[in-house]
Amino acid sequence: MNDSEYESDKEDKCIPRFKKKSEWNPPRSKNDNLESFISSIKTEVKSSVSGKRLRNLSEQESQAINNLKSRDDIVIKQADKGSAVIPLLDIINQSWEEGIIPLNWRRANVKFIKKLYKPNYNLPSSYRPISLTSVVAKLMERIITYRLEGFVEMNNIMDQEQEGFRHFRGTTNALLSLTQAIFNGFNKDKTTIVIFIDFEKAYDSVWREGLMVKLYNDGIKGKMWMWINAFLSHREARCMVNNYKSPWFQTSIGLPQGSVISPILFNIFIKDIFKSVSADCCKFADDATIWHSHSDPKVIQEKLQKDLNQVQKWSNDWRMKLSIQKTEYSIFSKEKNKVQNIKLKLGNTILKYNPNPVILGLKLDEQLNFNSHIESTVKKAKRSLGIIREIKGIALIPTKTLIQIYDSLVCSIFNYASSIWQSSTSSHLDKLNEIQRKGLALCLDLPSQSSLEALEVLSGTLPIDLRREEMAIRELGKINSYSNNVPIKRKFEIWKEEKNPEKYISPLGKMYQQTEDMKDTELVDIDKIEPQYEYQGLVSVIRAPDYWRNIGSSKSRTTAQIEEGKQIISEQLQSQTPNTAVAFTDGSCLGNPGPCGAGAIIYINDKEEKLKRPVSNKGSILLAELIAIKMVLDYIESFSKEQINTLTLFSDSQTALGILTLNWKSDSYHQTINEIKGKIKNLNEHGFLINLNWTPGHANIKGNDEADSWQKKLLKKQKH
Repeated sequence: MNDSEYESDKEDKCIPRFKKKSEWNPPRSKNDNLESFISSIKTEVKSSVSGKRLRNLSEQESQAINNLKSRDDIVIKQADKGSAVIPLLDIINQSWEEGIIPLNWRRANVKFIKKLYKPNYNLPSSYRPISLTSVVAKLMERIITYRLEGFVEMNNIMDQEQEGFRHFRGTTNALLSLTQAIFNGFNKDKTTIVIFIDFEKAYDSVWREGLMVKLYNDGIKGKMWMWINAFLSHREARCMVNNYKSPWFQTSIGLPQGSVISPILFNIFIKDIFKSVSADCCKFADDATIWHSHSDPKVIQEKLQKDLNQVQKWSNDWRMKLSIQKTEYSIFSKEKNKVQNIKLKLGNTILKYNPNPVILGLKLDEQLNFNSHIESTVKKAKRSLGIIREIKGIALIPTKTLIQIYDSLVCSIFNYASSIWQSSTSSHLDKLNEIQRKGLALCLDLPSQSSLEALEVLSGTLPIDLRREEMAIRELGKINSYSNNVPIKRKFEIWKEEKNPEKYISPLGKMYQQTEDMKDTELVDIDKIEPQYEYQGLVSVIRAPDYWRNIGSSKSRTTAQIEEGKQIISEQLQSQTPNTAVAFTDGSCLGNPGPCGAGAIIYINDKEEKLKRPVSNKGSILLAELIAIKMVLDYIESFSKEQINTLTLFSDSQTALGILTLNWKSDSYHQTINEIKGKIKNLNEHGFLINLNWTPGHANIKGNDEADSWQKKLLKKQKH
């Protein structure tokens, strides 16, 4: 595609006038996988979607670049008010349909941000280039990224070891995977050698044509492929330093840093880098790590060298240059004297050995006692205290605000990855308490020698050790709720099954001990935490039937609405075929939350079956309604297809039915919801037709009223 395939009034105009569709076409296949996208992925963008993305744009993103700034700001502000939504949607949908992107959407002003703690800021490598792009283009990117994430996650395209820029993932998962493996080696008298792989200008060196091949091979085709290809083609940039602006120049490789869609595209590009290696591995975006554990270091060296050769081959094949200077290795062993003369090569260059590597902000040491990390943490915290001292000196700031600043600048440093390094020696951990005392005394304007306990009480600040324990318990509870697709969850399950006594307590061992102590004292068991909702990608919400809204609420329903509801349900019942089971369900709760129960009445060939069960001593109406539906499905599963081939179920809970049939979002009861959906799917696969319908509650509809009465009797018995 070339720049003549679209036109605009001027180079810097943000709203283009498109010409007719270009005759250029990307490669397509007869079995275009775009058809496998759910319908909402390949359809045009709706105003509700664009409005949501508009509201999610941050303040920084709403500040557009250079001469695009004023026009973009006007478009965004007017669109957020609603007056420009339709024209903006027309532009977005035409870009999506035709795979054409105006030049201004592909231009970037590149600013250079200092990297922290670099020794020499006269070197270009001490700065990170950030691309500032059109806000309208950024809005379009958000919509495309949301759809792309859905397809990638639902089709398991991404490698499971990638923890960066994914839902429910983070740096802690990657750090736990590595440190737990090292401790497992310690406890089995094994040495672990780790290689920290560094890409040379990772985002800036992505081979765009190679990326498009990978996207196509992964089934990302059709309009999605066309749009991404147009987004990456003929990009232009210019450098901005102070008030200087360079001429525009074309970029032929790389992904723009600062772009919304770049992280997921980069993850897709490097997802197969470790496909041919035998080592354990973890990744967070471009931070890649591999390791082996063994009692004989020479065996590890041999295995890692083979793996390095495979990584080198991948980098040559996909034109991603590895940084020989920054790729390094470390040796972790409790008996370091046994580990000698280890040499690993990347190409013809021997890798540098680093006894104190830093990975994702965590500083490691050879015996993993984390003393060096705490020393580094203390230095960072002292710098932050200096900032607070300067702020306090130039302005009269309320004490409450100072404590909030302390919590943001200092406590955040203490909290990061604390569940991993909390096993450090008490003498080093006490250094953090000294920082806390000085910081709180500064905020409260009290002597620095004041009692730490008194300062914590006066400021309402949690002691550091209790904060670490709380975060560790929360972290393990989150890990325990993951699905088994997440690597750290699998490692936790394996660790529990082995039940080996630990000579050197590991991060998971410490966290597990803390959760067991909590269970003994507070009766809180992480095994009873509801499994985390799995990211399902893009799911379109289905419109509810009109009668849901027309009949109104039971509290304000008119006589005419009651009659209309009875007429609708009567017509639905009269249309039932033979071998159909008709069920009415209801749930009730005293207190919400409070004691709740579920009831149902099922009619099968003129026979009536009543079901009832208590649900929870402290549940909600929604839970009771869901359990009532589940009870009926459990009952129907006992019948053969010859006896019953259709179930028509009526519930008076629009929320429950909306979640189950209309893709409404639920913030709770994910396990119960998934079980119900699984049962419906299983019954459908065995030839049963399941119809879930809403019936107005308290509208003199016989089945519904009987189900309501039946479960309320149960609830009264349950209460007594």
